[in-house]
Amino acid sequence: MHIDRLILPVSGMVLQYRQDGRHLVAAEDALEILYEAEQQGVPIWSEPDYTAVTAFGEVFPGDVPHPTWWAVVGTAPPDTTIDVTVDDERVSDPPVHRLAELWACEWIAHPAVVRVHRSDDHQVAPIRIGRPDFLPPARYPEWEIDN
Repeated sequence: MHIDRLILPVSGMVLQYRQDGRHLVAAEDALEILYEAEQQGVPIWSEPDYTAVTAFGEVFPGDVPHPTWWAVVGTAPPDTTIDVTVDDERVSDPPVHRLAELWACEWIAHPAVVRVHRSDDHQVAPIRIGRPDFLPPARYPEWEIDN
């Protein structure tokens, strides 16, 4: 089966899109492990879900005192325009990369609220990339987003 591939320029994350519409987003060094898991029957490819947006970053909010990379990924019909804004005046609107129905956006900043704007009827709530509750307190709590 044909697979298209795009490597994001800031984070190096790999976007893969299969001709059947399924996709995979992963770090390059995790792909071999994922492919081996797939051979063991573990599903690694995601179905398109036009209402879902996944956010992730280089580190957890509050772990470091300096800006790091952050990303949001989702799916949308190819004719849907996606724009992303970051609630940080130091960050200009980051570019959105497309690979068929898969879209991704990344930027470098301290943690901030992210807003995804779509040209279709789907509305996306503001995204607050928070620190998971299971982690110990942040070393740099001043860089966490208040929930």
